[in-house]
Parts: sequence; C-alpha cells; structure tokens
Amino acid sequence: METATNNSTACTLANETISCMAPPAPRFTHVTVVKIIVLSVMFAVSLTANSAVLVCVGRRRHSSKRGRSAGPGAPQTGGRFSSSSIDLLIGNLAASDLIVTFFCNVTDVLWEITVQW
Repeated sequence: METATNNSTACTLANETISCMAPPAPRFTHVTVVKIIVLSVMFAVSLTANSAVLVCVGRRRHSSKRGRSAGPGAPQTGGRFSSSSIDLLIGNLAASDLIVTFFCNVTDVLWEITVQW
C-alpha cells in the first residue's frame, strides 16, 4: 500500500485501486473572526497615520515654497540633506505604505470573509 500526498488531495494505492480524499472545506471559525478584526484595525491605523504624514509633509513643503518657516522645531536646511529631500522620502514612504495597505490588507480581509463562508 502506497500513499501519495500533495497540497490538495491525499491518495492511497492499494491492490490496483486508487482512493483519494479531498481536504476538508475551509470553515468560518473564531480564529477567522479575530484575523479579520486585527487586519481591519491595522488598515484603519495605517490609513489614518499615513494620511496624516502625507498631509503634514504636503503642508510643510507648501509653506517652505512660500518662504515661510516650516514651523516650530523644524530642522534648518544647513545640514547634509535639505528638508525637502527628507520630506520627499517620507512622503514617498507613506504613499507606498498606503498602496500596500489598500492592496494587501483589504484583499486579505475580503479573502477571509468570502472564502471561509
């Protein structure tokens, strides 16, 4: 008697007869609910925080183009990097994080909700 398995089925060969059993269907469990809640909270936090970063960077860049101070505690541009290059880097990081948030978290939540039912 030989047994062969792959990701979707488990097959057994006995006396020239092959019998295969499919894995059990996914079920909507408490673990799935917890996963959906955690992913939803991560989505909300990421959306809020990265949007706030983009607004702050946008306001800072806009105010520095007008010649006004970027605000109290803002670093001076006398260092190695100007504040605009750092602002550009942080803005791009926040934007890319929002893209990842929308594509990964949302699709994972939808996958958990629809496939598990």
